[in-house]
Amino acid sequence: MGQIAPVLTMSAITLVAVCLLFIPTRFKFGTDLVRFYWCGFWYLLALIVLTSGSIEVLKLAGISVEPYDIAVLGGLMTAYIFFVMFAWFRLVGAAILFGMKKAVKTS
Repeated sequence: MGQIAPVLTMSAITLVAVCLLFIPTRFKFGTDLVRFYWCGFWYLLALIVLTSGSIEVLKLAGISVEPYDIAVLGGLMTAYIFFVMFAWFRLVGAAILFGMKKAVKTS
């Protein structure tokens, strides 16, 4: 096992970074749909940071995680990109649909 000081330092940095990423989820604005995607965006980002930090802590502790670290982080980042793109398309679609309904109503 590696030295304890670097492991504890990296663990503390990871936990502080993840906790800071949860702060924006406390903001209340928009509709439920917008809030869902806003919170999901920050939760997935926090999960990526937590996983990355955990992998580094395990490496500092002398535990080999080589076969899994790239696969796990790659999968999480791919899921993050798909979530953000899906959310963007869904919100833009909802805005266009709302605009069309409003235009038809006023005609």
